[in-house]
Amino acid sequence: MPFPKAGVVAELEGLVVAREIAAILKDESAPPPFNGSAHCFIETGTNEAAMFEAEFFAADGPKINFADVTTETSEEKHRFERDRLREWFPDRTGTIANRRSRCQASNKMSPQI
Repeated sequence: MPFPKAGVVAELEGLVVAREIAAILKDESAPPPFNGSAHCFIETGTNEAAMFEAEFFAADGPKINFADVTTETSEEKHRFERDRLREWFPDRTGTIANRRSRCQASNKMSPQI
């Protein structure tokens, strides 16, 4: 079944893949597969957005629920984006290049590199 190209779906599927790889490396049993549940924001313009929640693997076919278009949902979408960007791309003091230079300056190996 084709899935939306939403970043949320990619992130959720990626987490499952990462857990599967970790389980293989640790010789542990595989984690549960991606369950098909996700949500996505849809911008509608004029500082408004809607959100849908979906269960793509529901027994009787995909179930998708759409929320109303609101400015509050647009604000929630922007908070969600900011949180993800901070998590995925830390500020300049947290970049790998800066960690390396601090590590070299102190002549210690950083476990985060």
